[in-house]
Amino acid sequence: MFLCNKPGVPHKGWSLQNVIDLRFDEGQEYGDYENCQFCGQEQIRYVHIVRHASYPGILRVGCICAEHMTEDYVNPRRIEGELRSRATRRSRWPNLQAWRESRKGNWYMNTKDGHNVGVFRTSGGQYMVWIDSRRGKIKHSSLREAKIAIFDVLERERQEAKQET
Repeated sequence: MFLCNKPGVPHKGWSLQNVIDLRFDEGQEYGDYENCQFCGQEQIRYVHIVRHASYPGILRVGCICAEHMTEDYVNPRRIEGELRSRATRRSRWPNLQAWRESRKGNWYMNTKDGHNVGVFRTSGGQYMVWIDSRRGKIKHSSLREAKIAIFDVLERERQEAKQET
């Protein structure tokens, strides 16, 4: 029985706590998604976390349930759209034409928001990154993985800066 059919579970009056992308925020693999805890909808990648004053704990639901439960038909869809946009930007990032190869064989880019980022290969054949004057400490097994790591750091920093304002 789904929670939407269970007596005593409120259908309205929930508040949206967060929306997460399981692949980006929780490192899930492609296809390892959740089911909506309210209606049972399968394969939800973008999970909306909702809370209700008269229900213990939180529920992890899909966008449509989040809209109905919170009676907010703008923010759940808007936030999920922002996460979808981030996922698209992330998938395109390693192949952007802005990446250049230096004479030493390092890959670098000057981003639109003023960062100098790059990837260099270690003597052991692994890849390490830099962002401005900060050098990464994690060794990556592929050039693509290293470039994605740069995107993830920059994106987290953008989100933190956005929350501070």
